[in-house]
Amino acid sequence: MDEITTLGQRVGIRRACKELAMPRTTYYARLTPRVQTERKPRPRPARALSEEEKTQAIELLTCEQYVDQSPGTIVASMLDKGSYLCSERTFYRVLALLTQARDRRRTARHPAYSKPELVAHEPCEVWTWDITKLKTAQKGAYYNLYVMLDMFSRRPGRGLAAGLP
Repeated sequence: MDEITTLGQRVGIRRACKELAMPRTTYYARLTPRVQTERKPRPRPARALSEEEKTQAIELLTCEQYVDQSPGTIVASMLDKGSYLCSERTFYRVLALLTQARDRRRTARHPAYSKPELVAHEPCEVWTWDITKLKTAQKGAYYNLYVMLDMFSRRPGRGLAAGLP
């Protein structure tokens, strides 16, 4: 910054910034550093729920009758009964404060299952099978070819009844 200032007095700021490869906007921005001002707290909206109303909303959301219903259903049900506590969106805000803003129905949990893997360490331990249809000379007639394979040797089973590989 000092180099640009001293060189700028001789040749001008524009040319000094160009020669030293610094944008002029950066030079001028650094001459007057920013002053961090403290932000004022946001004023409370006039129509915000009072603590008593918020407590009522929490009690309503967690009561046995409405515990598994969406805020839209709760608002509609309350309107049918002739009362109104707050809007659907406000119910969602209250649920977010309770870290419960999610699907409120009982849903099934699907755990991650590992894919089963069959491993044979010796002959006749794991068998697999297949059925194939073979055409015949007659239309619409087929032979079923049944094959049983030993996974260890990968050979068709011979003498399965006797227990031989």
